[in-house]
Amino acid sequence: MVSGAGEEDWRVTIVRHHLCVHCENDKALSLSCAASSADAQSLLSHILLVDVVGAVTEMTATDRIGDLWMKLYSYNPKIQAFAVIKDSQVVWQTSNWDLVPDAEVIAQACKNAPPRIVVGGIEYTRIYSDDTSFIASAEGEGGHILVSLVDGATWVVGWATPDAVPELAQIDLGMAAVALAGTM
Repeated sequence: MVSGAGEEDWRVTIVRHHLCVHCENDKALSLSCAASSADAQSLLSHILLVDVVGAVTEMTATDRIGDLWMKLYSYNPKIQAFAVIKDSQVVWQTSNWDLVPDAEVIAQACKNAPPRIVVGGIEYTRIYSDDTSFIASAEGEGGHILVSLVDGATWVVGWATPDAVPELAQIDLGMAAVALAGTM
């Protein structure tokens, strides 16, 4: 246990190379990517400052997702659209895109690893996939589709600008997925 803001205790764990910090009341989760436990320790002081006030605030799932989206966008503005898909249904999405018609295709992308997917009428070519993530890029101004597993049948989906480095944007999206794990 690590003492955080005030008298609260924080539990620190490493999940899939991500440092997770839980408030003792488990109502908040802050995280950052780490390559090893040594790197994780050096990031701890930064992470504890991420959302101390939000740690004691009761939030609905929609509020949590919206808050997470705002943090993700402020940290990486090249990720300009975001959604959460559960059981092939869109649970939450930003207002600048509509993934409802393509939710099934996206939800199956990691399982099937197709060489191409069509989202919003734009064809994206897979550049990487595994059991927990999928990255695909489009030609020209089509940008990048990023998908990361939250848990079970829940996925976060992001759209990054054409000038984004998709593998780096995927790391940020993966951190968002870890933040939602166990809360959906």
